[in-house]
Amino acid sequence: MFHALLFEINAIHDYLFASGRLRDVAAASELLERLTRSKNDNGSENEDEDISLLDAVAKAAEINIGESNRLPRGEEVVFTRRAGGAFYAFSERPEPLRRLRDLWTLALQQAAPHLSFSLGVGEGEDLPAAFDAARAALRADNQQPRPHLPTAAPVAERSRRTGQAGVEFAKNAKDGVLDAAIARRKPFADLSAGSFLDRFSPEKAGLRWRDWPRNLEPEEDDRDGAFPFVGEARTVALIHADGNGLGLLLRRINEVVRKSPERFVKLYTQFSRLVENVTAEAARAATAEVLLPAREREGTPCLPARPILLGGDDILVLVRADLAMDYLQAFTRVFEAESAKQLDKLKGGNDIEDLPERLTLGAGLVYLRASQPFYLAMRLAESLITEAKRAAKDIIQDNPPSAVAFYRVTSSLVEDYDDLLDLT
Repeated sequence: MFHALLFEINAIHDYLFASGRLRDVAAASELLERLTRSKNDNGSENEDEDISLLDAVAKAAEINIGESNRLPRGEEVVFTRRAGGAFYAFSERPEPLRRLRDLWTLALQQAAPHLSFSLGVGEGEDLPAAFDAARAALRADNQQPRPHLPTAAPVAERSRRTGQAGVEFAKNAKDGVLDAAIARRKPFADLSAGSFLDRFSPEKAGLRWRDWPRNLEPEEDDRDGAFPFVGEARTVALIHADGNGLGLLLRRINEVVRKSPERFVKLYTQFSRLVENVTAEAARAATAEVLLPAREREGTPCLPARPILLGGDDILVLVRADLAMDYLQAFTRVFEAESAKQLDKLKGGNDIEDLPERLTLGAGLVYLRASQPFYLAMRLAESLITEAKRAAKDIIQDNPPSAVAFYRVTSSLVEDYDDLLDLT
């Protein structure tokens, strides 16, 4: 008998943009990066390096983490995925997963208040059966929203940015009272020890956290961290891209592991790493091809973009408006080419037939003024992704090409593309 524990973050974009300040968004990106991903994922054996919350919880719960290329044995716990705000854990016995689940949920709600998440636990005669049972439980749990603590009493002062109950006063008088979620992410605004931005930085470029903007406008204590606009223009573009073809790829892997359950851990781990590596490689290439030359031409302290999310095949980045389409084209071209290489390796090494030739992207791009609310732009970008994918499937149903749908906001923001069409 095998057991599975699945964890995923819900509404991750709402959490990222809860405050609206670019510095707070950047801090939230780093905080989420440190939940499941460790610096030791790169093979480092330095015990002094920062470890993820998941590593710390596993250590405290006395979890023995097994190798990711074979089935778990005894009390071992094996992870097939631990990135993008999610992890999938498997064990031969239920006790290690129970300890992990109980301590993880406690630690997570302390580390990232107001973060919405789902958990699923399942068991089965083999790992595919345990995964299916846990996946069903995960979907059911997604329909059960958890309350955010602390709750606000009638006399409680609320955060002016989020409306949640205040828990402390900000050092900056302009921010007023902070709620628990914003207060918890403040320590991560110092990105000097961060690792999230490394996945957008070409290896030999020597980029550090100060090379990326922290504010949309100059601040007295960090004027060099302002977003490098050109002249009086204050227009940015929010790019949200999501992969096509992953469903077909997963179906092919499922067909293999149904016949050979002992290959489950190896194949799902390879799949997770493939998607992460392809997306990160495309992000680094777009930085090298578009952002670095722009900064060199203009001589600005910061690059003209701010990465916000990179999880699986999902990427979210804020780019200066005049460079947004070039950035997206560079990202897409490398994403497709790199995925073709990685899929060839996956197919050749595992005898998996009928894989897609490459992965493609559906992208939503919203042009807006820097002063407009990003959380509404985010929802509009998600709606545009749906429109882009729909148009691409009208061309080729089984293997749609990459496509982008974009919109320039000239008045008030509307968060749904269909609603925009009704208004025009």
